[in-house]
Amino acid sequence: METGAAAEAVTIEMVRTFLDRMSAAVTEADFDSFAEMFELPFSVHTRLHHYQRRDRTELRVTFDVWRRTIEVNMATAVVLRPRRIEAFGSDVLMVEYDSDLLRGAQKMLPTFASLALLRRRAARWRMEQVMTGTQNAEDSLFLRVDPVNPVPQTETYILGKRPGKD
Repeated sequence: METGAAAEAVTIEMVRTFLDRMSAAVTEADFDSFAEMFELPFSVHTRLHHYQRRDRTELRVTFDVWRRTIEVNMATAVVLRPRRIEAFGSDVLMVEYDSDLLRGAQKMLPTFASLALLRRRAARWRMEQVMTGTQNAEDSLFLRVDPVNPVPQTETYILGKRPGKD
């Protein structure tokens, strides 16, 4: 197992490859490739809702939301950019990434952030859960983003210290 800068470079490249594969799957309407990237049950926390996708049929609903949003907006690209990667041992990663839906160079939705838990099993990385800046419910037809606050609200606490008030 690699350590130090080499391990960090491998992890960053792996995450970029994972996100690029996800982007390609939704852009190219490849549900089978999309489904292979998720561990079921898959848990979703949006700005307003929490739900699970327990099987491929339910996961297809999430895929179809992406596809409808891409088609209605005539999007030409889905860009997923990693912002922060935190490793928990060799088989668990927390990945914070931004998502953009583009038509040419024009954003079709506000950039929204997501925080995903990826776990490696049998040499394959899969997403187990995601907290996302969308407002989607379990049965939403399209991706909905709150343009005022598209980033999941997270706070960092450091070993018993409480955040200060302004």
